[in-house]
This record gives sequence, structure tokens and C-alpha cells, in this order.
Amino acid sequence: MTGPVFRECGVHERYSVMRTVYGSPPVVTFAAVLTATSADAEPVLQHLRSRVTHILANSLPMRCGIIQAESHRPRFCSLEPAPTARDVVFLRKSAAVEEGLDEEAALRKLRNEYMTAEQTLLMDKSQQSLYDGALWTVALYPVTSSRKPSYIVVASFNHILTDGKGTFNLFHALLSAAPPPPDNKDVFPPASDSAFDMQAVQKPDPRRDEEIEATPFWPSEVRKNLLECPIGLRTIDLGPSFTPRLKAVATSHGVKTLHAILEVASVFALSLAVNHGSGDWNDGASPKFAIGHSTPINIRGSPLSTAPVSTHGHYGGNWVGGRGGKTLCRPQLQFWDQVKHVAAQLADPATLKGAMALWNGLKALPSSTGDKLEPAQHDAVDGQPLEVDGWSAYARHAVEQTPQISTFLASLGCSNLGFFPLDRTADDDLFTVSNCCWTQTASPIADAIIVNIMGAGWKLPTPAGAGSGAGQKEGEGLADGSVAAATVAAEHQPILSQAVADVGGLSFGITYRQGSVDEANLERFEAYLTRLLSLLAQGQIAESDDVAAIWSKLA
Repeated sequence: MTGPVFRECGVHERYSVMRTVYGSPPVVTFAAVLTATSADAEPVLQHLRSRVTHILANSLPMRCGIIQAESHRPRFCSLEPAPTARDVVFLRKSAAVEEGLDEEAALRKLRNEYMTAEQTLLMDKSQQSLYDGALWTVALYPVTSSRKPSYIVVASFNHILTDGKGTFNLFHALLSAAPPPPDNKDVFPPASDSAFDMQAVQKPDPRRDEEIEATPFWPSEVRKNLLECPIGLRTIDLGPSFTPRLKAVATSHGVKTLHAILEVASVFALSLAVNHGSGDWNDGASPKFAIGHSTPINIRGSPLSTAPVSTHGHYGGNWVGGRGGKTLCRPQLQFWDQVKHVAAQLADPATLKGAMALWNGLKALPSSTGDKLEPAQHDAVDGQPLEVDGWSAYARHAVEQTPQISTFLASLGCSNLGFFPLDRTADDDLFTVSNCCWTQTASPIADAIIVNIMGAGWKLPTPAGAGSGAGQKEGEGLADGSVAAATVAAEHQPILSQAVADVGGLSFGITYRQGSVDEANLERFEAYLTRLLSLLAQGQIAESDDVAAIWSKLA
């Protein structure tokens, strides 16, 4: 017996159901290192369970599953029996930090291993059934180390339930000192395609030209069936001094949002990596591959919504639009000019209005194959036999039947969730939080590589009138790309006049499918991006520096 059906899946959720059915469940995972005051894991475990109990009671989507997942009408349905905190929170076996490594590095290595393990576990569970227990988990790993007692907490969520900002809010709620407020306790968020105009068309990029359009984006082929490729993860962790230094550099170049810098740095680093050895970057020749890139944009709480913003919710619901592009990193392409071009796009209200165009394209896929499911499966409302989902059949065919052809929609996804405020997490009498990171599973029909970015640190007072040098507010309200600028949404207004500063590092969780692309390209990408970010924070990328100049500094 199943519980009440709340609504049919919207276009966002149906896309995630499709991914799950064809073998690539979309799972978003967060992790952090907890430094505790006691070696006894029970107080930390009870803290997490109390927060999960509160979330389950106050957020309807988090206690739901999906019925009729393989039909063309998948639906949200409350789970029976209702999940409890013990069904969501798990205490895992303890481990010791690796000898010979710096303790911080050893903890981050364990964090990465546990993130991949928990992500894989939820992927496997989701594939078995979308209506057999909660579609999210929280795992606590005790770690034996020479310093204070440490734990690694990992939270994983199926994207069907919520988007990046929702998972960001959930992870913060898990670690908060105070219980989070109710979140539309008994109201299910509307589907995004019922609350927004999905027909909106993005403005064409005036910088597009025939050479860019004619150049294939990387990767043009894959090395093996993507469903046979396990999830790969690489991380870059930058220290507490990085964010304020980069913000100061951004301000000196007249740039008000860090996201534009981070996105362009990722595009440049990947282009240099995949075109490595194809010629001297100083000889004026164009690279062999262009970089197709995408950035999710938060529409949660947008005034463009026809549904009351109050119904969007804080945790559940999928409220993500998208902005895509294709960049040909010619030797003469200037870094800061490209950053300002991206920043201008993000500041344009039309970007937010057109953010749903990508999702509207999914409606071109057939609703069903016309094939009937088992006679026992009937529609919950009209009792008619259910037809097989055409979206899942299309995706399965694309991935399984043509593994030699790239089915990726882009080379690179750059998803930035903004600033995670550590000063409002946990309780100093119980534990402190550090080394936050997040990832999401790479999909065979989405981006080949996803760069998942978040900052984590503290808001500190600054001298009156000094300003923070931050330019663009990077934390609160930013979601799944967090790129809407001051003219788009009120929560993204510049904070130059505010007497606080974000002090903290940045983490980059780079996810991909192991074996689908050349691992050497990924190694170079990680190395080039790390080095380029360091040069940027040191102010060593000049206003006039182009790809050729940057290459000479990286080589």
C-alpha cells in the first residue's frame, strides 16, 4: 500500500527520475570534518538524528518517494511506513588517518573516499527502488587521529527531491546549533514548469562566430560505455586566506562576483589541458577543441514565479535554470575581458528570465514509447494502464547503443553554491566544522566534468566604512550556480558598504566518469586550475593577459 500522492513530477524531477531509471541516478553529496570535544560518537550521532527528525517532520518532500517511476507519469508519494531518523542517519565503522600524510591532508583524503562511497550507495539504492525508504542518507564516520576526536559527516540526496540550494540548506540545518525553522510543513512545492514560463528564450551571445560554432567541443568521443564507468572525484581545497585575497583582486579589476572568475578560470584550465601538445599557444593557431560549458542558475524565490514564493520551500523542490555557452580559447583571448563578459551576462535580468530555456528543450522528447507496462500497474488517478516513459527509453538508447559517440551535452559544468557560514553551525561544546566540500554525480547525457564549488568560513567585522572588498555577495541565497547578480535578485546586492567580510577558503569537487575520458587530461586540468587560481589570488594575472600569456605562466 502506498501513501497519498502529492503531485506528478515536473520537468526537473522527471529528468532526475529518467537518469535514475536508465542507470545514472543524480546524487548530490556534502561532507565536512567535525572536530569534537568527546571521543564518544553518541552525542554527535544524537545531534544529527535530532536535526533529521526535525527535517522529516517539517519538510514534506523529504519524507516522500516516487511511484510509477518507469511510466510516463512518475509521481511523488509519501513513504509508508514513514521514515525516521534511524532510517536516514547511520554510524559507520571507524578508520585511522593514513600515516605519513599531513593530518589535514589525511582527513581530506578520507573525506573524499567516504563521499564517493556514500554517493555510490545511494545511487545503488535509488536504482533498486524509488519507493523503498528515504531518498537521502546521513553517515557519520569516526576517525582516529592524534589530534582532538574527529568525525567525517557525509549527507547524500537524490536530486529528485531537491536541488543544489536545497541540499546546501539541508546540510547547514544538519550542522546548525539551533533547530531549523519549519519549511512549509504540509505543503508540497509546485513543479518549476508550472511556476515559470518555460518558453523563455535566452538572448544570443553576440560573441559567437562561425569558427566557434564549427569547432567541436571536447570530448568528441568517449572511451567506453559510460554506464560502466564509476564515479570519479578530485578535489582542490584552498585555505582561509584565499577568498579575501581573490575578492580584493576582483575588486581591483572592477568585477563584482567571484563566480565569473571561477567559471572562466575553469574554462581556460580545461582548454589548456585538453589541447595540451596540439601546438605552441603563442603561434596564433586556434585550439583543436572548444569548451562547451554550463552554469546552473537559482530561480528559487524568484519574483518571476507565478506561484507564491512562499511555496517554493527552503529544502525541497527543484528550482534550477541554466545558462550555457561555448568558448574557443584562442591564444589572444584575454582572461579579464572574458570574465567581465560573463559577469555582464549574469547581471542581465534577461539571463534569469531565459534560464528555463534549457529545461523546455526536454519537452521535445516523446512522452512515452507507446508500450504498456505490466497489467498490474495502472495510473493512480484514472486507473488506465501505464505506458513506458519515453524519456528514459531515449536516454538509455543514447548511452547504451552508441558508446563510441559522445552523448555529453557540454565539456564542463560549473556549479557554485556560494558561502557556507561556519559561524552559524554546530555548537562549540559539541563540535566545530571544517573542510566542507560538495559533489554531484556526472551524467552521461550532461556535462563530462562538473566543478562543484563552495566557500566555507566566517563572517568577521571590518572597520567602519572600509567595506569588505567582496563586491558580490557569494553566500546566502546563492544556489546551483549562484550567479544572478545585483540587478537580478535582491539577495545578491553588492556588500561593499556592509561592515562584514567573508573569510574562508574554497573547495572544488571535480566529478566525472572514470574511464570515459583520458585521465591525463583530468590530471592536467586539476594542476592547471590549481595553479591558475593561485596566480589569480596573488594578482599575477594582468588585465591584458591572454591565453598565450597564461600558458607561459603555467607551463
